[in-house]
Amino acid sequence: YALPCRITSLEQAVNWLGLDAVRILGLRYAMRAAFSTDSEERRRRLDELWTASGLAAEVAQRLSPELDAGARGLLVSAVLLSFLGRIAIAAAAPRALEALGLTAGQIGRLLMLEWKLAAPLVDCAAGIETLPLHRPAAFAPDHGALLALGHLCVRVGEHIACADSRSLATFDPGGDERAECFHWCEHLQHPALA
Repeated sequence: YALPCRITSLEQAVNWLGLDAVRILGLRYAMRAAFSTDSEERRRRLDELWTASGLAAEVAQRLSPELDAGARGLLVSAVLLSFLGRIAIAAAAPRALEALGLTAGQIGRLLMLEWKLAAPLVDCAAGIETLPLHRPAAFAPDHGALLALGHLCVRVGEHIACADSRSLATFDPGGDERAECFHWCEHLQHPALA
């Protein structure tokens, strides 16, 4: 981190990095420790997802300075955890998990519930994953805006980590025409996201 002085205690490290950065690091290492694979192809996909999730959480931290500390912490954690189902699928044999008939978001929700994470965090992480499937009216206005910001952060992280062109100059958040993103452009119209 190229800090101007030597850090000699955990308290100093948390003060220098900030609680959100420490939360990102802790969650990333906990998720990484939970999944491994012996397949080179799946290992590459996992590395791509680890990078995307970390970048997405960092973007969430930087795009949310106006949120109160609780909402900001929830957003940063939920953005990172919204990758959980995809990470589980990448680590396991994808066909075995697909045979269950569950989406990555559903698998992520089940894992978070198994890990006994707080219900608001589980709901927010799962909501980020499924946001474009629902009209904005399906959410309380502030909650919908929080989920939309989280979904945007996930897409930015994915674009930087996974796209052929990693430049944000080519990133168009409203240009995704896949069926599962049908309502995404409506969410981007929320005044809080201006």
